[in-house]
This record gives sequence, structure tokens and C-alpha cells, in this order.
Amino acid sequence: MSYQDFSQEILNILEKENADFQFFRHEPVFTKEEIFALANRFHFKGEEMKNLLLCDKKSRNFYLVLTLARKNRTNLEKVEELLNEKKLKMASPENVEKIAKAVPGCVSPFGFDDTIKIIADNEIFEPEFLLFSAGAPDNTIELASHDLRKILEKLPNEIIFSSL
Repeated sequence: MSYQDFSQEILNILEKENADFQFFRHEPVFTKEEIFALANRFHFKGEEMKNLLLCDKKSRNFYLVLTLARKNRTNLEKVEELLNEKKLKMASPENVEKIAKAVPGCVSPFGFDDTIKIIADNEIFEPEFLLFSAGAPDNTIELASHDLRKILEKLPNEIIFSSL
């Protein structure tokens, strides 16, 4: 599946759920400086998410952690405790592409296999709007946080809402 196909899948979910969102197509961005310039140009209202694909030591089980980008460090110890796992690590770029259907750094908060457990930091629901990519660095979605919660609650994936 191409990144464009995955982006369209995400848009289809948002439209089906009648979510309050905007989709922005733009040049690929990779650095904080480029993201900041993009935010100024498009006048984003949302706060940037950080969606991390993690895996166990043998890369058999995968987990998605949803936090806000303003958090400099994700509390992996807390995530390990919530999941009853030891030694979680970042998924390899190859697994990010295969499992999350995304370019590393552009992981969506939903849209993948139901075997992926999702851990959502309760803080992500504090801003009115959230920003994330739908798999590729050339798009940004601005989504109402209450609609993200609604979508997550309807997924077949196991979801853990917690304070990280």
C-alpha cells in the first residue's frame, strides 16, 4: 500500500465519522524548523502529536504510544508497566513502514492492524485540535481532539488511556 493510499484511508475514516478536521497537502517537511514554518503559513490551530511505534525486544509485539510533541521524553518505564512488558524499543524504520504504513516520523494515531495495542496519553485530549501526519511528510491533518477520542474508542484495537 502506498503512503497516498494510506492517507486516503485515514481521510475516509475521518469523513465516515463526520469528524471536525482539515487536510493540508504541502511540501515534505522533516525538521522542527520546517514544521514551524509550515504551521505559520497554514495558521494551524492544533498542537502537534508525537506517535511512536514501539516493539518488544524480539519485534514480535507492537505498540503505538500517542503523546504530544511538547513532551521531550516519553516515559517508557510507565508504558512498559502498563503493558507488562520489559525493554520496549523504537520500531525499526522498516517496521514503521510495514506495520504503521508510514515514513518514520509520520505515524498516524490510527489506521492499522487491530493487533497493535494503542496507549493514549490523556494529555492529547486537552488541546482543542491536534496535528498529525497520515503516513507521509507531505501532509498534515488537523483534527478536533474529541473526535480523535471518539475514533479511538470505536477501533477494534486494545486501547489504554493513561497519564504518561
